[in-house]
Amino acid sequence: MDPEKVREGFEQAVRLMNFAILLYKEQVKARRLFLHEHPFQATSWQLPEMENLLAHPAVEVTLTEMCAHGMTQTDAEGVGFVKKTTKFASNSPSILQAINKRCSRNNF
Repeated sequence: MDPEKVREGFEQAVRLMNFAILLYKEQVKARRLFLHEHPFQATSWQLPEMENLLAHPAVEVTLTEMCAHGMTQTDAEGVGFVKKTTKFASNSPSILQAINKRCSRNNF
């Protein structure tokens, strides 16, 4: 892939993420709820704007494994659960508590 197009795509993704973070901050300020989800190892979690949001006292994070929510995929061996560790940020402790799940041995 053309390195210039990759750079442009990344810059656009950062602009969109920063816009979403701005909306999340507005939600917190207005005492409304937000929920943000991205893969656990996504670079978006290290953006300065995201780190600033996560430093807010009303914002918490949790991890979940998507197989605990029924996520599956099909490959050459058939259908199987996907462990995919996912990180969520929210200003709603009850939402985070509800989605904070790990896969059981039955999933594998």
